[in-house]
Amino acid sequence: MDFVKILQNWIQNKTPLSSELEFLLQKELSNVDQCRAFNITPENGLNKIINRAQIFQETYQKVYQV
Repeated sequence: MDFVKILQNWIQNKTPLSSELEFLLQKELSNVDQCRAFNITPENGLNKIINRAQIFQETYQKVYQV
């Protein structure tokens, strides 16, 4: 699984898959300093990833001008 494929799916307004969210969460948790800075824990990380996915899908078309 890779980031580009995940973002391409999200650009097409596909609902994030649980496997994608888990992949992103594990990547996120592997950066201890970033987790500490943004208060990301194994308990709240999935919700933060889901929120980011929603924000990305809501704003992508507004930011990216084809």
